[in-house]
Amino acid sequence: MNKGQYQLLLGLLIIISIGVSVGILYYWTFKPETISNQTTTTTGTTTASTTTPTISTTTPTISATTSTTTHSTTETTTSSIPPTANQLVSMTGTVAYVIGLNGSIVYARNGDTGQIDYSGTDATIVIQNALIKTSSNGGGTVVLRVGRYYMSGVLSLPTNVALVGELKGPFDPSSNPATTTVGPTFLITSNSTEFITVTGYNTALENIIFVYPNQVSPSASTPISYPFTVKLSRGQAGFKARNLLFVNSYQAIDLEGGRALLEDLWIGAFRTGIFIDHSADVIYISNVIMSVFWDTTNLLLHGQPIDNWVQNNGYGLVIERADGVYINNMFIFYKYDGIYLRDSYDTSLSIRNSWGSAVNVVMDAVQYGLLVQSTQNGPGWTFSNLQIISAVNNPKSAVYYQTGGTQAPKVRILGGSFSGAWAAPVNTNAVPGSYLYISDIQWYNPVGAITAPSIPASGTPAMNTQPFKVQVFVNGGTVSNIAINGANTGMNSGTFLLMPTDTITLFYSSSPSWAWFGL
Repeated sequence: MNKGQYQLLLGLLIIISIGVSVGILYYWTFKPETISNQTTTTTGTTTASTTTPTISTTTPTISATTSTTTHSTTETTTSSIPPTANQLVSMTGTVAYVIGLNGSIVYARNGDTGQIDYSGTDATIVIQNALIKTSSNGGGTVVLRVGRYYMSGVLSLPTNVALVGELKGPFDPSSNPATTTVGPTFLITSNSTEFITVTGYNTALENIIFVYPNQVSPSASTPISYPFTVKLSRGQAGFKARNLLFVNSYQAIDLEGGRALLEDLWIGAFRTGIFIDHSADVIYISNVIMSVFWDTTNLLLHGQPIDNWVQNNGYGLVIERADGVYINNMFIFYKYDGIYLRDSYDTSLSIRNSWGSAVNVVMDAVQYGLLVQSTQNGPGWTFSNLQIISAVNNPKSAVYYQTGGTQAPKVRILGGSFSGAWAAPVNTNAVPGSYLYISDIQWYNPVGAITAPSIPASGTPAMNTQPFKVQVFVNGGTVSNIAINGANTGMNSGTFLLMPTDTITLFYSSSPSWAWFGL
């Protein structure tokens, strides 16, 4: 064998070895889930099965104690079929465990060994064991296969662990995920505390549906109160939530930490969609739809009895103590208030409010659009392309300032529209020290003359109390000087531009006339 032939043979052997290795890895990670004669091992802090699981060939049901609906945990057909190439989750890091269903058994297959490490009828215990073991081994991804997982308890997400559904979300189903399998779905029944509490750094939740099977139907007048579905614990960071559907949460997401990324979320929450407090670092929120998903998944139009409760009690986004919240592309539908900027109720904090910016935000069918009690004095909040549409019943204000905050509200709104039959499109309540600038808002910004204030005594400033810029035309009289914000212009007549809270001072011996025009 000459040198060329030897090199060719060696290359072929290397290619064959790589192909075999990839095939084995794919088989053990995504092979059809048939469990037989495999002994489970118990590791982690939560009790798991130590006996060989027996797989039922029938379809068992688990009934919720406070509901007449029967919820099946069996997804034998779906779970036994590997995902196709375009369904596979693109993950960085190790697939530590694959969670699946076979009959009434929930199992966790080890991504390295291919063995079933945990199994049993209690999904909470099996999944929690897999999460704990993954974190203790240095981290990785726990893949949740398609199926409906009936959860009797709650979960904690530890450091360096991603819990990821095998299908790409978010899901916008035309059927009820509580009774029909649409994707990787948690059926949540516990009312004791938050369903998933993020207790560690560098964590992620992706491609999952959250449903409360015992929640009331859209025909009810009042929802059942539950804790938040997902909570980022105070002091934690590096959290990502992507491609999630919350069908009928009472409260969806609570962020008590920073450096968090929320994107591609479908949120149906009766009381609160997203709540932020105790965050001293940046939060990015993008591509979020908050709507009446409890109606759409039952093929009902909005305006159901439960929706009336939401429009009188529901909030889209509530932000208390937070530094640098950045929002891009958000739709909020059928709420009492779209976005609420207020002080934290934690009076031990030296700073209790927030600052940030939002671009491309739509609030539709709301009594209040932007409700503001307090913002941080330095940067405040800036909104660009903000569109607010009033509720049909009891519309109040597109922008409303509350009194009593630790710092006066400071907001800039650049472009958009305020449409509908508002009682008062803007109401600042003359909060001392507050600032509101509104520019290029269709149906609001006046064009042409507005009612001018009376000319004050010579040397007395007059303030632009409007939330938009105005032009002031001064003419006539005997005027020696005109000052803007205390700075002399050296002029005795002309046109002057005033931003909100700017002042104009006339020094005269004979009073001139003026006209004010809104821009």
